[in-house]
Amino acid sequence: MPTGSHTVQNDFATFLRNLRTSRQISLTRLATQAGIGKSTLSRWESGQFQPRLSELEAVIRALDVPPGERERALALVDAPRAVAQLRRESGARQSAVSGDGWHGSEAVGDAPCTGDLLRALRLRRRLPLEVVAARLGVQARTVRRWEASQSVLPGERLEALCALLGIQPEERAALTNHLLLGAAAPASDTEAQAREACASEVATLAAGTERGEHRLMDLRFLLLEARLYQLATADPLARRLLAEAYAWHGQWLSLRGRIREAGPLAQRALDLVTAQRQASPEPFWLRAVHVSAVYDRDVRHAPPAHQVEFYRHWLPAATRPEDESRLWRDMANAASMNGWHIDAALNFIVRGNEAAQRSGDVTTILLAHSVHASVLDRAGRPGDALRQLWSACVPVVPFSHAFDLAVRWARLLLATGDRADAQAWLARAYQIADDYDLLPEAADHLAQRF
Repeated sequence: MPTGSHTVQNDFATFLRNLRTSRQISLTRLATQAGIGKSTLSRWESGQFQPRLSELEAVIRALDVPPGERERALALVDAPRAVAQLRRESGARQSAVSGDGWHGSEAVGDAPCTGDLLRALRLRRRLPLEVVAARLGVQARTVRRWEASQSVLPGERLEALCALLGIQPEERAALTNHLLLGAAAPASDTEAQAREACASEVATLAAGTERGEHRLMDLRFLLLEARLYQLATADPLARRLLAEAYAWHGQWLSLRGRIREAGPLAQRALDLVTAQRQASPEPFWLRAVHVSAVYDRDVRHAPPAHQVEFYRHWLPAATRPEDESRLWRDMANAASMNGWHIDAALNFIVRGNEAAQRSGDVTTILLAHSVHASVLDRAGRPGDALRQLWSACVPVVPFSHAFDLAVRWARLLLATGDRADAQAWLARAYQIADDYDLLPEAADHLAQRF
């Protein structure tokens, strides 16, 4: 079939030529072994045409291509059915029973694909699908098919898309080369080495999430999950790492106000934990619990009683006092929403404060006092709420909580009549949002009251 994208076409042509020459096989010999005309192979390697899927499979068999390189070859073919084939195969591998008797297809979900990155880059810019379609001069259903990896983004649309979405060079390379489907570990790596490299990247991305990093994080999380996906079928340790990656990815998205994307990832993490019947609770579990509950609240509009019970269900997993404090804080927040059950919320936050004190962790204590202030504010006691915040002042606040705290200070100061200081705290909240590329929605709502 004729090619539609010069970038993809040349990448595939070069890759195919390198596969053949690295094995010291001539065009004539490969044509004979694969049952394909020599002139056809020559046109593929020159980039004039690309193979049908069945033809490519014949060449791959003739070259005795290992699985990782085969996936790379399929990913570079500018054909939706090649992408669909890879996803079907990945799903079949995950559906199979591994050596430890684990059935994991539903828990793992679909393998990450080029369309997932494209969708993430669009949502990063807060652009509706219809707006992107209009700017590119195509139908909305066309963009939807690109994001579902049901069709390939044409090369002639790439420049306009990069400009519209602010796509970085590394992200562009991943889109044009289908790097997510080719994200297997180097062939020279053993399974243990591949897992160790993934574990290191999980730790790096977790630290980046805590620091508020945002450049290339969409791409890095998806590449990590694509690599772990390939390992997860036969390796329980890789499945545990995949669950942790999903949890941190969900938290990172949640901190940026992208809760619709974050919720399903957090649920995948919890599904993996449940599917493996993991006996020893780990701290990342409760990150996923928190994000999943926020998704239920903000997207599914679950009632407060449902949220409280969801958090209570996970209390036995809170083996550290800081984790226990977090669950009590979340329960207090849920119970006090819209004044639903203030008395219960106050009881929950007392338990949260007690657990925070046992932890001895300054940030945990700060957050417990902050939620206590929020509950008191919802109870109509802004003066008491301010005193709670004053009692928890610390010199350094993690970025992930600094914005919420600044908005809370502004709201409480405004409620007590201190308009000037309230405006100063609101300005600080906007500055934090700018510094860390956060969605300033809460600050925007408060600004309307000035």
